Amino acid sequence: MSRSYKLGDNVELSISGEPGVVIGRAEYLHSTPQCYVHYKQADGCAKSDWFYEEQLSPGAADDENPQPSKKY
Repeated sequence: MSRSYKLGDNVELSISGEPGVVIGRAEYLHSTPQCYVHYKQADGCAKSDWFYEEQLSPGAADDENPQPSKKY
């Protein structure tokens, strides 16, 4: 069973280690929950995309990885 992330949680993309923040969630009856993550790519560019929860791992504590501005 995957971990259930909440809005505002710091996460890491499991495959690349890139840090991000959960800014959206989607739950389905017959599929794995997904999180919309705003993250910094390895090249330094900001990006937002959907990921299955099992593609994420818990990120740094809030004081180590501050959330991006809420002004999108």
